[in-house]
Amino acid sequence: MKQKAKRFSVILITAIIAIGCLGCISAAAFTKTEKSTYKGLTKTQKYSAKDACAIMAVMKRQTNIKYSCKNDNGRGVMYWCYGAEKDLLKKAKKQKVSWKSATFQRKYIKSDFGKKGINKKLKKASSLNGKVNVINKHYIRPYNLKRENKDCYKYAKKYYDGRSKLK
Repeated sequence: MKQKAKRFSVILITAIIAIGCLGCISAAAFTKTEKSTYKGLTKTQKYSAKDACAIMAVMKRQTNIKYSCKNDNGRGVMYWCYGAEKDLLKKAKKQKVSWKSATFQRKYIKSDFGKKGINKKLKKASSLNGKVNVINKHYIRPYNLKRENKDCYKYAKKYYDGRSKLK
């Protein structure tokens, strides 16, 4: 009788672990915003899959991909502040669109990256981690680059590995 109880406990624990793992897998599904961001970056802005995943990873780290993010220190999906924030608002007003528009902000990123030479640097970087480093080092310029890259690498890998589900 004790053997059956032990075997049942092992089976029950295994089932609970399996269900928990399945829950984790389904929780890792991509949001509507992540899917539309990936499509916008790859289809409209013509970024490669690796470039798009690296950009999305930085967006995720900055604002959890919230285009309408705003507080006293900045706004937008890349959390633009100071002069960059003013430029974002000026361009949005000139184009007669809301600064909160995802399409507008993706175009702004492409344009701003181009002006700052980041698009060229992205093309030269071959690895996903290298691309994340380019964006953080030359665009975000965080206080702790190593920590910022480490956090972004996880997101970039998640996006790149799951890119077939982002399409």
